[in-house]
Amino acid sequence: MTRRPREQRTYLEPMDQIGALFSYLKSRDARTRNAPIHLAGDGQHLELPESLHRLLLQVLESMMAGNAVTVVTHRQPMTIQQTADLLGISRATVDKLIQRGDLAAHTGSKGHRVITLDDLLEYRIRRRDAKHRLLVAKERLQRIGAEISADRQATRSGQLPQRGEEGQAWPVRTLGGPRSDP
Repeated sequence: MTRRPREQRTYLEPMDQIGALFSYLKSRDARTRNAPIHLAGDGQHLELPESLHRLLLQVLESMMAGNAVTVVTHRQPMTIQQTADLLGISRATVDKLIQRGDLAAHTGSKGHRVITLDDLLEYRIRRRDAKHRLLVAKERLQRIGAEISADRQATRSGQLPQRGEEGQAWPVRTLGGPRSDP
């Protein structure tokens, strides 16, 4: 029998309920990294694998910082609303992203549009890269603007040749590069 993955769930627990567990797991991690952690309940004793120990620490650390934690499987299709919640934008904005082709959407089993987490993560990477390129371009433009401003001030104070002076050429500048006189 194949189990269906659970739907996305978001968890936000009060800090007093997770603080003791976090402290216990963190202290165990520091002093006995390889010692197994045993869970007991309903007469069963289970060992917590190291990978789940690290995952649990990461989740609890995020919750201790006041963040909610959302668990989503990678292959699980998400609704437009779930996608909007994960991106921190409105449902209408997600619709626009899909219409423009910025975010891939597929028709789900019930005929509704769904987005895979892989497509969402790909969109976030493209958006992050585009923001980075814009910041680099903005810094370059600010640097050029500062150079132009400095040139204007130098021109006003008589340090650079004025337009129309006989035999004087304007300094030549490449964008963002050093000034050279022809």
